[in-house]
Amino acid sequence: MSANMIHQIWMEGEAHLKEKQPNLYHNVLKMKSIHGADNYRLWSEDMIKQLIQTEYSELLETFCNYPHFIMQLHLAKYIILHHFGGFYVDIDCECKQSLYQLIKEEKDSPRSQLPLVVKDVDEYRCNVKSNKKFINNHFIYIPYPDHALMNIVLDEAPKTAKRKTLEPHLKWVMRSVGPYFLTKCIKKYKIQTQKELKKASHKDLIHDVVSQHQSQYQIKERRRRSSSRLSYSSLSESLSASFSKSELKGKVHTSDVVNMIPAQSLDYFLNHKEHNIWLNEKWVRELKMVNRAKLTSAQVAVVAVCIGVLVIAL
Repeated sequence: MSANMIHQIWMEGEAHLKEKQPNLYHNVLKMKSIHGADNYRLWSEDMIKQLIQTEYSELLETFCNYPHFIMQLHLAKYIILHHFGGFYVDIDCECKQSLYQLIKEEKDSPRSQLPLVVKDVDEYRCNVKSNKKFINNHFIYIPYPDHALMNIVLDEAPKTAKRKTLEPHLKWVMRSVGPYFLTKCIKKYKIQTQKELKKASHKDLIHDVVSQHQSQYQIKERRRRSSSRLSYSSLSESLSASFSKSELKGKVHTSDVVNMIPAQSLDYFLNHKEHNIWLNEKWVRELKMVNRAKLTSAQVAVVAVCIGVLVIAL
């Protein structure tokens, strides 16, 4: 399978999607027509479970224990990208331009080996007023299988799966396996990269930077008709004025470990329909089921307490 394959997920399968959600199925057909049917795969729940059972059995319990389908979908996309690499795009995204254009410019650059993610702010459908910036996960590109970032993602997923006491459902989903989770994993990836760089000598790093720019500064000195030879120390001082301390020390920024595209720029390629009736309806149904289960449990607890009090009284 190509590392530039386009992956999408519909848990109930393609036949169900075609029958029940023709508008979303239109997105699938358009994605295939733009990128070619051979470069596209639509994953169902059965296909996902088969992949997990075969290659990621340690994650099967985490996957099955998620109470909401959207949490299973989030973990599934990470597993697929870890195993195959390529593009993941939410099913509610209508493709307008070839996604391959997003990686074409970096094809012959070292940055072509970096993941491509989307910078975003809280979606209005979430009713969150914090205006919190994060890396969204409706679109992700991983350049090759078994990427270091995805290793971190799959390692962290079981650790964050448990819901915190009194944590709102939406925040739980976002934190445990959704966009906030992905954002945190990228930060961990950045920190891991920083630690690896610290093993190298900062002096050697500065020396490499100095050597790279030495000819440039020598030319400037000649233009000034200076008779003095450009020294290592004077060049270092000049570089210090041009580079921040963090750059000279090799400090890693998020943009050093992933390529980022603003959500507004991605709109040129994808029309992401953030307000989905089908998603909201399924989400509300699940929340109602959870609330009923909670109510039943509460009723049982109250009855048990009352019986206990009566037994003690007698």
